[in-house]
Amino acid sequence: MPELDFMVTADYVRVEGGVLHMIGAGFDTMFTAVVPAARQVGIGMRVLLDVAEARVQHTITLLYQAADGQELFRISGTIGPAPADGPMPPEGRPFGVPVAFNLPFPMPTYGDYSLELFVDDEPEAVKSITLTVAPLSALPGPAGHA
Repeated sequence: MPELDFMVTADYVRVEGGVLHMIGAGFDTMFTAVVPAARQVGIGMRVLLDVAEARVQHTITLLYQAADGQELFRISGTIGPAPADGPMPPEGRPFGVPVAFNLPFPMPTYGDYSLELFVDDEPEAVKSITLTVAPLSALPGPAGHA
């Protein structure tokens, strides 16, 4: 089964030339003056595949939901298969496949939300990130200014 190396939130992500580029990465709190609101979020990840796994297509699904389980969005994409005549990694080393998603995250209320990653429609999430939506006034510093 594919293995997740890492998954990170960011302001923006892209894959170019097999490299994952991220701007403003690693947050878990989204500040907003009012709700409902939306915020553009990038999700960057790296999936590891052994040679046999790289020869078939895999589905990656992101599920974003409120604390009460209300699904706010679900998006899927695929990775693979690697070309049969393509270069192979050295013996024992997996393929590292960078993946990027950029999309608006709805923020209907203040509170906690979860972002779940599923691979190949397995019932258990491979990764879960808790994201908190907080009022702008909760920013550290004087009068809510960083």
